[in-house]
Amino acid sequence: KLLTYPQLQISNLFGNSETGVISIANRADLVKYPDTLGRLINGVEYQIHDECGASTMQGCLWVRCAWASDHRKHQLTPTGDRVRINNDGYLFHEGRVDDMLLIGGENIYPKVIEQTVQNYPNIRAAQLVSLVDELLRPQLHLTVWLKQQTTLDECAFRKWLVTQDGVINIDRLIIEVIQD
Repeated sequence: KLLTYPQLQISNLFGNSETGVISIANRADLVKYPDTLGRLINGVEYQIHDECGASTMQGCLWVRCAWASDHRKHQLTPTGDRVRINNDGYLFHEGRVDDMLLIGGENIYPKVIEQTVQNYPNIRAAQLVSLVDELLRPQLHLTVWLKQQTTLDECAFRKWLVTQDGVINIDRLIIEVIQD
């Protein structure tokens, strides 16, 4: 889609709270590899480990950099992100080691929200996932499966949902209802 807007200047910066920005993808990078996180910036030391701790080109990302949080400057720190790096040095996000989603700077744990939702009357199961909209923004999509011969008042459900501990701002939450 970037080729449709040749004058648009866009960059993708990737990092986390503990380390700050660790990679940057500019427009040319994103045209070449639309799903890249970019290349690691100068000053970032990294390792990628598989499940057994062996160094690899795909696995859990560990980083060290001078601008990291004080107690993390001198040690490799796991980011919690599964990544791969290609032969050109571009980093690609492959998911999380845990099930955390990061939406709008907020840590979201789908299992916690799914368990909460399943406590609502008439709901027998729930699944929360992150999808991207047409502007490539992450958006939460909640699918709920209703108990047999029941209905869901979505307005009442949304009002209830915001009162529950561990539930995030749901203004842009897409809810799909499936009846058995």
